[in-house]
Amino acid sequence: MFIEKEAVHVKFIDSPLFEVCKNRLALAGDNIMLTPDNIQFPAKGIKELKGTFLGTGGVIYEDEDLKINYKGEKEGLIMKVGLQFVTKTGLLNIHRAIIQRSEGLKMMLSPIKVLDHPQLMINLKVVGAVSHIPVIKISYNQNAQERSLDFGLPIFIHKFLKPHNISYDNFERFYKDFSTTNNPNIFKLDEFIKNPAGPNVPIGDALKKIAGLLSGGFNLNAVPHPSSDVIKKIWASGQYT
Repeated sequence: MFIEKEAVHVKFIDSPLFEVCKNRLALAGDNIMLTPDNIQFPAKGIKELKGTFLGTGGVIYEDEDLKINYKGEKEGLIMKVGLQFVTKTGLLNIHRAIIQRSEGLKMMLSPIKVLDHPQLMINLKVVGAVSHIPVIKISYNQNAQERSLDFGLPIFIHKFLKPHNISYDNFERFYKDFSTTNNPNIFKLDEFIKNPAGPNVPIGDALKKIAGLLSGGFNLNAVPHPSSDVIKKIWASGQYT
């Protein structure tokens, strides 16, 4: 992300990132993460998925009949996830839960606990590049009707990053090499995660909030550009094993 020195203030309006000059972008939207084209999301529950993407718990799916509560804890390269299925209308009986997709993750599902609000525990371990949101499919009976549902877990590569220290010169050299090789993993931040800075926030304050998001939400080591008089810029680095 690059912001011109002359752009003292940026008003965040409902539009994507806009160009201020070739290969440089200034923030102009409500959100700062663009959903990459090669990541597929479930058709349902996308609003809830966005809301829990950076947190450790919350509601990951809800409709007029069913609510799914999520909680996730990470220890190194292993995550433990708990799901609670809350019925809003009538009895709920979940027959089975299966993994629809789990690229880069080894997932082990425990037997479903049959309670008033059924529960499902999942252990996840990193075994490769996490390139998609994991998707679970449940088959269940509610109000004497057989139903099925696909829903995503708010787990992506950011859950397994570790802050990494690197000098700015080495970072800049690596970033230029990495971003000029038509790498398919390069994508802009926009549109998926809400911008932490409000309207008419001075660039310096906005970048501080974004640095907090990169460090707190993505577990990166976020550092201001060493020559802030030349360009307003934040760089962040992390390690993925």
